[in-house]
Amino acid sequence: MNSDNPETYDLASAPPSDEQRLERLEKGRRVDRIVLIGLALMLVVVLASWSTATLLRETSPGADAQQLQDLQNQQLLLEKKLAALEQQNNQLVAAQGSKTLSTAPVVNSPDAIQQVAKTLIGQEQSYQKSLAALKTGMGELAGMIPGSRSWLDYYNEILDKPLAESRARAEELKQWSAGPELTSAGKPAANRSAP
Repeated sequence: MNSDNPETYDLASAPPSDEQRLERLEKGRRVDRIVLIGLALMLVVVLASWSTATLLRETSPGADAQQLQDLQNQQLLLEKKLAALEQQNNQLVAAQGSKTLSTAPVVNSPDAIQQVAKTLIGQEQSYQKSLAALKTGMGELAGMIPGSRSWLDYYNEILDKPLAESRARAEELKQWSAGPELTSAGKPAANRSAP
């Protein structure tokens, strides 16, 4: 031990006090902390330089040129697709403008007309049955609820109108399907003016 330091003691002399031992431990910890912080900073610098070198190696000029070429090829491909889509769009707009597009072909076959009419009549009859079931159900409900039944009359009046309209449509469909020779517009030939 150094004799210049007044805090040092001789082994032959009395043991150090608690304060002296605590002071030595604190000095040792301070030195350890400084060394650890220095090592951590050096480690951070080494890792940063290593990652930078790795990134620089990965981005070589040849790879950038290849990526640029790939992107240019993709751009050309997308421009061709865009031009094709614009051409299709222009054709559709022109076709809609000149009314050359039709949603469905016009069929003048009596068999096809009867089949369509039969389907529509079946739908109307199903609709009428649904409305009748609603009226019956409300009538039964009215019997279960005490009080005035004026709302039931109002409800029945509201349902009578669509029911009557449905019956009229079904009758028109029956006449349409059973009618004489039909025109392309789907109207009976008797309504056409004579040549």
